Order: sequence, then structure tokens, then C-alpha cells
Amino acid sequence: MGMFDDMFSSSRGPGVIGTGLALVVLVGFGSLYLLVFDEEMQGGDKTIESIIRDQGGQIESYEKSIIMQKDTIEKSKERVKLSDEVVGLERQIALRQTRIDEMKTEISEADTSIATMQSEWEIYKAAYRKAERARAIGEKLPELTTKSGVTYKGVKINKIDDLRINIGHADGSKAIAWNEMPNDLADRFQFTKELADALYKQEHTVVAGLGAAADMTEIRGSIDFINSKIRESEGFYNSKAQDHSQAQARIQGLENKIQGLQNAIAAEVNKAGLRQTPRYRSQIQDCQDAIEAEGAKIRSFPEYQTQYRAERTKREAEVKALQLRLRTLEMEAQKKPK
Repeated sequence: MGMFDDMFSSSRGPGVIGTGLALVVLVGFGSLYLLVFDEEMQGGDKTIESIIRDQGGQIESYEKSIIMQKDTIEKSKERVKLSDEVVGLERQIALRQTRIDEMKTEISEADTSIATMQSEWEIYKAAYRKAERARAIGEKLPELTTKSGVTYKGVKINKIDDLRINIGHADGSKAIAWNEMPNDLADRFQFTKELADALYKQEHTVVAGLGAAADMTEIRGSIDFINSKIRESEGFYNSKAQDHSQAQARIQGLENKIQGLQNAIAAEVNKAGLRQTPRYRSQIQDCQDAIEAEGAKIRSFPEYQTQYRAERTKREAEVKALQLRLRTLEMEAQKKPK
């Protein structure tokens, strides 16, 4: 131990460690010498300066490559980051689209529910209108004043529909339009423009649907009615004409009777006892009154005859016009394909 301790610690010589270090230094300088001064070790004709330059260029190239690779790595990181963001956004879009679909389903269900409730509400209102209007039939009101200010007294409700109320009143009957009803009755009977328009369209569609057949039926009825009036007035005229023709004969008879009574009065002058002169004179007056009445009939007949003929001509013209219209409609009906 003493010997080794001396080797590591003695100040009289370098010791083992010092000797080792000296050998390392010598070997290093020897290798450096070979690198610097031995041409074979230097790579032939190359000098140390060119090698250093080459290595410097390689180092610079490596540094640029490292920078480019670092940039590529950073860009890759950005792309990865963007890819992650895209994935996240797509996930959010998918979730939101799912929520949109759910909300659409909820809206559709809500619309269906609203439509059902609306339908039920309309059914209820229709049932109420029907019941309330039915209850009102026969109801009596002291008076009814329309929105235009017309007042009807002693009103009785006879019929109600979406277009009108038919009433009886002190002076007759009347159909009052729905929009003429006072507000309390309009609200009670649930009048609306939509209902009125629908019924108006329905009624006129029915009438229009009858087409020419309805027109022809109406025209035939009008022709029959006018002809009946012509026959009626003709019968009355014939009776008047006959009475007129007989009036002259009745006047002649009355005049003959007056003449006989006057002769009887003249005979009364020479008669003794009770005389009939006053009675004869009264009878003569009655005859004269009757002659005046018959004369009035005769005098008025020409005017009546003129009026009758003018009225008949007018009615016959109406019949001819209706007959022409009827023939036109019949021809049009025959042309239509069956």
C-alpha cells in the first residue's frame, strides 16, 4: 500500500497518473501530425484547408436541412392541428345537424298538434253555431236595428244561415244580410266573412251548375205565367165588351119604360080618386139614374179598350222574346256533346 500511495501522492516524480497523461498527450500530438503532414492520411492532394471548407459546407448544408426539416415539422404540426380542428368542427356540425333534425321533428309534431287542435276548435265552433242558431228559431225580439239604421218592430226569428237571418216583423217579413246584423247578434250567431263567402259561392255554384236547363225551366215558367195573365185579362175584357154591347139595349129598354111611365102620369090627370103620379115620377128618376150609369160604362169603354190592347201587346211581345230565348237555349243544348 505504501508504494501505491507514493505513486499517487509523492511530489518527487510525476507518478503513475502523470505518466499516463503524458502518454495520452504524446499519442494525440502524434495522430495530429499524421493528419496534418501525412499526405496519405490527408486524402492525397487535399489540404487541410479544403477539407475544413468541405466540412464547413457540409455543416452549412446540414444546418439548412435541419432548418427545413424543422419547418416541415412545424407545418406538419400545423396540418395536424388543422386536421384536429376540422375533425372537431365536423363533429360539431354532425351534432348540430342531429339537433336540427330533432328540432324539425319537434316542429313537425307541434304543427300536427296545432292542426289537430285547430280542427277540434273549428268543429266545436261549428257545433256551437248550429246549436245556438237552432235555439234562436222562433225567438221574439221587441225590435231589431240593423247597422245601416233600419229598425224592425215585433221581430220573430224564422231562419238563420251564414248569409242572412230571415225574420217576421210587424210590417211583414225580411231577409237581413249577415253584415247588417248588430254586433251582439253577429257575435252570438258567429257570422264571419269567410263563412258568408263560402255559402255565397256554394249557392251560386248550384245555380250555375243548373246551366241552360235552369234557364229554360225559368223561361217556360215565365211564358206560362204571362200567358195566364193574358187569358185572364182577355176574359175580363170580353166580359166588359159584352156588358158594353148590352148597355145600349138596356138604355133603350129604360127609355121605353120612362115613356110608359110618362104616359101613365098623363092619364092620371083625368083619373078620380088616389093618384099614382108621385110613384111614377120616382120610377122615372130611377130609370134615368140607371141610364146615366149605363151611359158612363159606354163612355169609359173605349179608354179601357185602348189600355187593354196596349197591355196585351206588351205581354205578347214579352212572350215572343222569351220564346226566342228559349229556342236559342234549346239549340245550344242540342249542340253540346252528351
